[in-house]
Amino acid sequence: MSGDRIKDLIDRIPDADPPEGFHPIGDRGGFDMLIGPFFGKMEPAGMVLAFRCTEKHINGRGVCHGGMIASVADQAVYAVRVDAGLVDHGLVTVSLTTEFLSPVEVGSWVEVRTRSNKHGRQMHFAQMVGTVDSKPVFQANGVFFDAGIDGDGPKSLAAVLGTA
Repeated sequence: MSGDRIKDLIDRIPDADPPEGFHPIGDRGGFDMLIGPFFGKMEPAGMVLAFRCTEKHINGRGVCHGGMIASVADQAVYAVRVDAGLVDHGLVTVSLTTEFLSPVEVGSWVEVRTRSNKHGRQMHFAQMVGTVDSKPVFQANGVFFDAGIDGDGPKSLAAVLGTA
């Protein structure tokens, strides 16, 4: 892809325009920078992760690419960290299975709710459900390994947790 095509694509990406109550998750650079931005908010049941599907996320059929859906399911590890009280730890993915239930259209606001099934000493098990307008569009199951202290973790989640 030429530099002009990339610049044109970036220039056409609309503002994510998150709904009220959602706060940006700090940019960690690298791959996150390419596929984000991501947002979060706290609900009584835990943290909700979200993103707006834009043109940069679509496949050749004009809907959100399955790789992006799997990536946002993986990003839901932030909610697992919050639920486990491990905001200052890095959890890395051991296993992630994703089932695609319905296409996600450009412009859709995708929310991911996570249910932690088990927190072990080093392994954490969770189920994620992604919705658009309360309709399930994907579900995923993940296993995450506690890789130890992540000094940037609290900074990344500060706006969501109200600790900024």
